[in-house]
Amino acid sequence: MILSLRASRKVTIGLKLGALITKAMDVACLLAKVKGVDVVLTILFSIIIPVAILVINVVVAIQVRRAAIHSAANLGVQPHHQSTSAVPTVMLITTSLIYVLFNVTATVLYVVRVPDSGVV
Repeated sequence: MILSLRASRKVTIGLKLGALITKAMDVACLLAKVKGVDVVLTILFSIIIPVAILVINVVVAIQVRRAAIHSAANLGVQPHHQSTSAVPTVMLITTSLIYVLFNVTATVLYVVRVPDSGVV
């Protein structure tokens, strides 16, 4: 399912508002000296979001491959033995995996280091 222009705008505005609200909560907790908020936000933005991006990219790759395979049938053309390149799919998934790997590694090191440094 492809989003319409109106739906895309709503999603973009929602993401921007979510980021602003999260940052406002972070600043408010920092000013109120609430402990542990930085660790929670670090885990949220550095582990959960990259994994969600990976899942979304896998779904996109599957849908693109499915559309490429069935495009000839949808157009009413006899299927040819055309090779659909797997390079874009592999690049998309590999980039997402590297993004997850780097973020998870950095987050785990940060969360392990923070309690020992007396910051939290």
